[in-house]
Amino acid sequence: MFIPALTRKEELFKKFSEIVYSEDYFYYTGYGHCHYLPEIKQEDNLYQWVSINDRNKICGYFAYSINPTVDRVYNFGMISFNKQDLTFAKDVIKHIKKLVIDHNSIEFRMIAGNPVKKHYDKFVKNYGGNVFELHDVVIDNQGNLRNEFIYEIHNGLRFEGIK
Repeated sequence: MFIPALTRKEELFKKFSEIVYSEDYFYYTGYGHCHYLPEIKQEDNLYQWVSINDRNKICGYFAYSINPTVDRVYNFGMISFNKQDLTFAKDVIKHIKKLVIDHNSIEFRMIAGNPVKKHYDKFVKNYGGNVFELHDVVIDNQGNLRNEFIYEIHNGLRFEGIK
């Protein structure tokens, strides 16, 4: 179940601190040698969630922004803190499905090598979305250039009065 990240801010800071130098954190931030921790804050058009399991433990973090002018969901950030617990994956899928239905479009990015790529590809294909590959745009922690994928699902929803 998703709950607002603000309610578990201190625990979340600890979880991020424990993985800040990991490969998973590189995939989360999208660039090498990044050690900033996400700021959990109240801000217009920013949504930050934690996934908690039935034992009230944090399983993952999920955030995104919404551009209300064009009703586009973007700037996603998500990371699982316990890959053996599928609670986070289920929460994310349920939430993204709702975002796809409720908004004009969504956009998210992923660094090549991330093991969830096949799941992202399948999800976007199921909704008639697009995948774009940018080449050699990120340097990882070992100094290797990596590609980046941009995923887009566009519903073609129209705003009343706009033609």
